Order: sequence, then structure tokens, then C-alpha cells
Amino acid sequence: MQISLAQWINQPKFQIKVMNFHEKVKTLQNYFTAGKFKRVIEGCDVLNKKFPNNSFILNLSGMAYQRLDKNHRAINFFELALKADNTNIAAMNNLANSFKNIEQYFKAEQI
Repeated sequence: MQISLAQWINQPKFQIKVMNFHEKVKTLQNYFTAGKFKRVIEGCDVLNKKFPNNSFILNLSGMAYQRLDKNHRAINFFELALKADNTNIAAMNNLANSFKNIEQYFKAEQI
């Protein structure tokens, strides 16, 4: 039986080796590299609930949505990432790219 990433992350300690935060993030990065963007979103949703102000995870969520051509949803996550850390250059760049993708060039230039 195959389980979702969210179920896998939340399994009780006695069923699997518990992964620390960094291992979970590395797994999500590997999924991203493999083009499994829906799995990235599932995993990020779980981590965003536990760490709602983590700029890196919010940015990763936005990147996955951006790759699925869901730029409006991506913009929301990039803006949340910047609210959590206004020095996150990657989130700034990704936000500008999403604005370009939806042809809002003026907003992209303002970032």
C-alpha cells in the first residue's frame, strides 16, 4: 500500500526512523529535483503547519506551485516567505519571475 508524503512524515516513531527537520527538507528537495512537485507541496504543507514562519519552506512551496504553472498560488507563498524573512533573495527572485509569468511586468520590476 502506497502512502502519501504527508502520511509518511507523520507516522509514529515506532513505525519508521524519525527524520529530523533537515532530513525532511532534503527529501523534499530531492522530490523537487525529480520533478515530483505535488509531493513537494504535500510535504511542505505538513512542515508549514509545524513551522509557519519558515521562509525556506514557504519559498519551496512557491517554487513547486510555480513549476506546476500555478503562479498566483506561488506568488502567495513567495510573499509569505518574504513576510517571514524580508532578506530572502531567492524568494524575491522567484516572486519577480512569477509576476513575469503572468505578465505583470511592472510588479516584477518593483521587487
